[in-house]
Amino acid sequence: MRILTFAILLVCASGVARAQQLPGDVVRGEVLADRLCAQCHDVEAGGTGRSAKGAPAFQTLADSRVLNTLSLRVLLPTPHRDMPDIILEDAQTDDVISYILDLR
Repeated sequence: MRILTFAILLVCASGVARAQQLPGDVVRGEVLADRLCAQCHDVEAGGTGRSAKGAPAFQTLADSRVLNTLSLRVLLPTPHRDMPDIILEDAQTDDVISYILDLR
């Protein structure tokens, strides 16, 4: 019984530790991605298709081990080719970063 309890605690603790590593709220990030980014990016979990404009899927970004919180924080506010001028507040940026990284 002690081993089972210990195993359950470990699983719960690992989920909490992962959640604490993300800078923002995953659900709010998904809502923002659907509202602001889906016109150019495939923002769905598991989606790997490029848009007609050639924008990479969020899943592709998430699967890239080169991208992390810091690099996404720099990438998101930087205008991309054919990207509309979208200005995110810091908390919104954190939320979108969390959504992308949670796709891993």
